Amino acid sequence: MADEYDHLTVANLRELMKERGLPVRKEQKREDLIKILCDNDQAARSPLAVHTEPMGGTEGPPSEWEFQKFQLQLEAEERNHKLKHELELKRMELEAQHQCEHKAREVQHEHEKE
Repeated sequence: MADEYDHLTVANLRELMKERGLPVRKEQKREDLIKILCDNDQAARSPLAVHTEPMGGTEGPPSEWEFQKFQLQLEAEERNHKLKHELELKRMELEAQHQCEHKAREVQHEHEKE
């Protein structure tokens, strides 16, 4: 299914998602856009998609439910991205701290030799 989207630019992919009512974010990568579109295609072809209703028992059209599902997926991806970013910042902070401590030990060792 992804083959049908491989020739499209990121701008075209985003436009297609907007046409389908799918949420679009600036930081989404091309691969993410293609995956969401493929998932949307699969959900549209699924016989279950016609009869699916959101959790909580409130009825609504499948397109609204699909929109909510993808919105939740995007929110989860965003949280995951934010967590990875925070962890990377912490790693960089610890690495910088380690380098400062190492440099301080080297300087102290040089002074002890003198």
